[in-house]
Amino acid sequence: MLPSSILRLALLCVGFGSGFGVSSNPDSNPELRFSPRRTSPASSLPDALVHRVRTAEGNIADRTRGRVQRKNHQGTGGFVPGVPAPAFKVPTLDGELLYPGPAVNRSSPVIFHSYNRSSAFLQCLWNCSGSVEDFVRTSPDGVHYVFVSSSRDGDAVDDVRWMKERLEKATVKSERQWKDFSKQLHFVTTSLWSLRELGVWIPDLLQAWSCEDHNCGLDQVLISTPGRSLVLPRLDARYDWLPSATSTFGNRTLPGKLAGDGCTVDVGVKGSVAIVSEKNCDYFVKVQSMTKSGALGVLVVQDLSSHPPDMNCDGDECNIPLNIPCSAIPNDPLLSRGTNVTVQYRNVVSENFFAAIDPSGRLAEFGWLLHPSLVYLPWQAQWFNYRQSLDGRLSEPAFSINVFNGSVMRGDRGVSTNVTLPSFQKYDRLALDFALSCQGERDEDCPHWDRTIQLFVCCEGVESSLCGAELGRWISPFRRRIGRWLTSVDPLIPLLAPSRCTFTVTGAAAGEFWVPSLNLRFSQSQALGTLGSGRPAAVKRWINGTFTFDRNYNKNFKDITLKYDDLKWKQVKLYSVITGHGSDENGCGEFCVTSHQFVVNHKQLYNMTFNNAGTPLGCAERVLLGVEPNEHGTWLYGRNGWCDGQQVDPWVIDVTNDLSLSKVNVISYFGWFRGSDPDPKQSPGVITINAYVAIFA
Repeated sequence: MLPSSILRLALLCVGFGSGFGVSSNPDSNPELRFSPRRTSPASSLPDALVHRVRTAEGNIADRTRGRVQRKNHQGTGGFVPGVPAPAFKVPTLDGELLYPGPAVNRSSPVIFHSYNRSSAFLQCLWNCSGSVEDFVRTSPDGVHYVFVSSSRDGDAVDDVRWMKERLEKATVKSERQWKDFSKQLHFVTTSLWSLRELGVWIPDLLQAWSCEDHNCGLDQVLISTPGRSLVLPRLDARYDWLPSATSTFGNRTLPGKLAGDGCTVDVGVKGSVAIVSEKNCDYFVKVQSMTKSGALGVLVVQDLSSHPPDMNCDGDECNIPLNIPCSAIPNDPLLSRGTNVTVQYRNVVSENFFAAIDPSGRLAEFGWLLHPSLVYLPWQAQWFNYRQSLDGRLSEPAFSINVFNGSVMRGDRGVSTNVTLPSFQKYDRLALDFALSCQGERDEDCPHWDRTIQLFVCCEGVESSLCGAELGRWISPFRRRIGRWLTSVDPLIPLLAPSRCTFTVTGAAAGEFWVPSLNLRFSQSQALGTLGSGRPAAVKRWINGTFTFDRNYNKNFKDITLKYDDLKWKQVKLYSVITGHGSDENGCGEFCVTSHQFVVNHKQLYNMTFNNAGTPLGCAERVLLGVEPNEHGTWLYGRNGWCDGQQVDPWVIDVTNDLSLSKVNVISYFGWFRGSDPDPKQSPGVITINAYVAIFA
């Protein structure tokens, strides 16, 4: 279920599913037998989402550049992600909370949230529609939340009581039981800063990790008239709708002019920041009217609202690009003075509003909140649950061989190492235990952009055509350093040999530095009766490379043929890894829905459709599958066969029963957009595909 706070954006993408579809039975549609392109057409990417993604990436890049210039001036106070979290004891509304203790032990993840009344972002986070409800609905079991306020002690108690009341009301309306859920929620009864007097380290941690971006820092506007100035908290419109005020104006002083309700064109505001009321029309109309008026930006003055609104476009409005910033501010008598008004946008560094302790009892960063919603807390909590599950899988017996451990992947050169592999002939399972970190100590030290990370291998004694074959693929996150994944690649065991092997990881761009770690984990399946009988004996490299996704795309691929007399197989599997990148007018290949088909002997069709592409929360909803949450970029949106900060899962098909033992077998591949050849008019995207045929003999 989509969080209701983002439902309006989801409605733009009606027609997209959440995942992929696989069909292997042509009899369900006889036409599929002879015309592999005739699948159910996928909807094209709405123009609105293309615009929103590009707007978001521009805003985030601008704010990121500013942060890079400042980050080296911020100390960490000795608090480094990954170090063991000290014990603490805090007073709460339900009594004393001790960590580690009876309620929260060392294996219990903990997420801290400090509420600051001066933050318009946090005011909306706790008040705007759907935010608290999404938190209640999506929070997993087993994770504890500690809520505290930075207000004075008396006000701090009022704040946490109010937060508890908000959560309790939302829980009662949901399917959860407050009696059970409340055991995960802890409300501190003293001010954040007064915790220092109790010897608690939490305020020092949040201050050491101070910042000024989406999840912390105080966005403000300075309004000045002759003889008086006023600093007001501000909340900018959605990051993926309008440009950021901070990025657009910096700290320049700008003229401001009153423009009534802002619902009609007013040429008097040309060259100024238009100050409008929130009455009589929606935010889109106000911004559109002030854009036509030549205004530099818009300040919407709250009327009766007790909290700043989460300003966003709705429906078809999002198809119309608007390129001036808009921010909400509270009302003040000074704003009624229409002459000689100046406006200056500011961002003040604050303590971090979020931090965490992971399931191993170590300090952890929280990442970014791209818009004001409490749902980001459950997404981080889901990551902790994913890591606990992964750690359980990594604890299972395996013959592990270390390949990379702390090596730096420098730019587009990548990083290579030579490893002499011992014998692994008795194993029939292979998994890649891959982690991706970066230099430095913090998320902000990581590269800005998502990249395709590929692992290639070349072993002595292996057929030369297999040298340099892709063994694994991942997509790097936007500036997070916590990724770790376990990917099964059993059919590719024949790419390796008990000899000297060269492993290479590539994918970073010039000037970027990632730190990959890799272990090869060999194991034996429980169903294996005789040692070695379940291993693939050979693998044939079929399709390999990156291909332009245009009208000539399918002309790149030749059929592969198999003859039983030559191979004597017991089983045959197709193994492929497919991802789309780039963006034409349809959002292809990154954000458009594409279909990929393997056809065996001109009859049996296997189809994979990446319905997740272009969905508003397609990747945010896959945190439990390994997507790194709260990245410093547009990680929420579904992509074409991949997500930022996740492994790319291979598509494995058993085609044994489709093959003839007496005739030459033919296997074909096709890739489609809307059920036919792609035909972009500008800037075609690409599909990166590697396909193999694994022979079990």
